[in-house]
Amino acid sequence: MFPVNSESISGVLHGYNPWWSTGKVPSEYTPPHPREAFTSLRELTPADGDDARVLLTGPRRVGKTTLLYQLVSALLREGVDPRTVFYVALDHPLIQLSDFDDLVRFYIKSVVGEPRRCYFLFDEAHGSRDWAKGVGVIERKENLPAHIIATGTFVDGMQPKGRGRIDLSNWTNLRLPTLRFREFVSILRPGADVHVPTTLGPERPDIGVDDLLEDHYTNRTLTPLFNEFLLRGGFPEVAHMQESPALIQRHLREDVVERILFRDMAHLYGAQNLPELERLFIHIALQTGKRFNLSDLAISLGIARSTVSQYIRHMESTMLIYLVRNYQGRGTKGLRSRPQIYVVDGSLRNAVLMRGEEFLQRPSELDTVVRTVLMTHLGELAQRRGWKLHHFRDRLGTRSVEVAAVVETADDLVPIALAYRTDTGPDDIQDLYSFLGKHKCGHGYILTRGTTKQRIRETFFEDIYEVPLWTFLYGLTS
Repeated sequence: MFPVNSESISGVLHGYNPWWSTGKVPSEYTPPHPREAFTSLRELTPADGDDARVLLTGPRRVGKTTLLYQLVSALLREGVDPRTVFYVALDHPLIQLSDFDDLVRFYIKSVVGEPRRCYFLFDEAHGSRDWAKGVGVIERKENLPAHIIATGTFVDGMQPKGRGRIDLSNWTNLRLPTLRFREFVSILRPGADVHVPTTLGPERPDIGVDDLLEDHYTNRTLTPLFNEFLLRGGFPEVAHMQESPALIQRHLREDVVERILFRDMAHLYGAQNLPELERLFIHIALQTGKRFNLSDLAISLGIARSTVSQYIRHMESTMLIYLVRNYQGRGTKGLRSRPQIYVVDGSLRNAVLMRGEEFLQRPSELDTVVRTVLMTHLGELAQRRGWKLHHFRDRLGTRSVEVAAVVETADDLVPIALAYRTDTGPDDIQDLYSFLGKHKCGHGYILTRGTTKQRIRETFFEDIYEVPLWTFLYGLTS
């Protein structure tokens, strides 16, 4: 390893931790509105509790580093000694040229001094070959009481590549997905007094006909914000951007898609055929929301089937895409059916395909994006709660039946139909009712582009809730 003297080490560490000198985090590092995951992260790292080991995982550019800075800021406000909070980005070239255990040891002896609880924030841990050595210094050599938080794209990719190993099964994994619509609203309209029914909660929702009638304030607030969400997507920094849609899309292509494909995946999985990866992702963007067949996909791209399968697994593990399989009954895995494939955020699809805001006026394009938004919201909710997410397409009797999403909880099935149009009618409910009757479900949803009092009263059924899509998404809670 390239030798780094103590003066260089001190300079690097003080550069990463300005609060050692100033007692505060630079304001530009900490946006005023933290992600919802901040509350969970703070609960996992109490000042007087047991030592915590936390993996903060999520796609590139969803705010993992910002969340760490916001944690530092909160700790300092609570009176924690600034010198006991240690942050370092492990993918920085100077850090990679150093023995990481030497950095940690230097910090403990030269900055902390006496044994006391410390906070170690190891950012971009998947960029280090030996961050296990630093953990070993803290836990075994120094036996220091400490909370350790490491960030990365996904758990398996955070295992050090060198000789040292960490039993990550003993760490708590806190996932940070792209912004959900509720969080997006809280960023653009902080303090907005929006009240909607809770959807997909632990209990069956208590929603009556009157609750489904559109409240004027809610409709006026959420409708334009939802259109903005469809355009900008779920990446926090994009939510604040004042640039044109074209510049925002360029940022997404260069700073999210290309870095994941050409940097993160190459680093995590070794050398890749990058042009093949790019072609595959563009094809997935074009086919978002559709079922795919590996063999057909491999032939159309001119890539070996095994290679396509490997690439898709890698994209799924790095949270760049979602796969949603067809529901075939409780207890079945649905492996024989062709899954649907979704880009993790509709804005990435639009950015790669260079679709501007005109897609809002094209029904087929709009349907693809809103379906992507719905499935990624449901997929993340299912992941957190230990549920399963499916789509459904099959024949029930003499009819061909299709339901956009089926959420399989521990106790129930919740089918969800999507009819994102203003001219929905009773026929849109027929497939939903067929599924409810066949699988003895307690209730279901049909999600629309907005409804009127007359429409609600004409189509209301005791076990089917018709709600605007934005109301449903805003009502999803952790």
